[in-house]
Amino acid sequence: MNLPKAMLIVTYLLVSSRSGIADSLLVGTDLSTSQQGPELCPVVNGCQIRVQQFTLLAPVVVDNIQVAMSGPGYSGVLSPESFGIGLGSKLDVVSTVIGSGVVTADPNQYPPITELFDFAVPSLHLQPGTYYLEATGLNAMWNKASPLVTSAGAVGQGLECDDPGFNNCSDPTRWNPDLFDYAFQIDGTVDTQEPSSWFLFGTGLVAVGAIVCRKSHRLII
Repeated sequence: MNLPKAMLIVTYLLVSSRSGIADSLLVGTDLSTSQQGPELCPVVNGCQIRVQQFTLLAPVVVDNIQVAMSGPGYSGVLSPESFGIGLGSKLDVVSTVIGSGVVTADPNQYPPITELFDFAVPSLHLQPGTYYLEATGLNAMWNKASPLVTSAGAVGQGLECDDPGFNNCSDPTRWNPDLFDYAFQIDGTVDTQEPSSWFLFGTGLVAVGAIVCRKSHRLII
């Protein structure tokens, strides 16, 4: 094997080893200390869409999303205590359905018991930018929690649409900020395809190898 080819192989191995970091928390709140939050549907004609805004600072691959829910709601008369979770890049525009769940707490239990719902996501690739994790449902409550500091993203505002019929939620003026953040965590890996120190080192070796090979070729001539 000649030197340039060997250098190319070494460089490929170094670069490919930097394609991502270990699976970890990308952005979210402290689920271990979450507390009872607002209802998704406090009365039959008063249902609301609630979203948690967050920002990603780098390209990521999401593989897991968790939310903390409580229920049933204060009224304790609507059943089942169900909810759905979606993810979109604009308010009231859900591009990806994450999943759904049913809160199984005892209707006679107060305060309601918190349940953690874990949704596996099959390699959802997201670019840097602002996103909205959306919750809709009946007689369930999305818990509130304190934001966590991560290097891959930042927690934004919790928002709710004040239109009971959901007909005008595409209008940004119909969304009101909440005074807290909703309980969620998004896990996955950060895509680190940008050049790294190992990449620069490898390309340097290739350059040196090419120069040596060229000089050797000239001596033979």
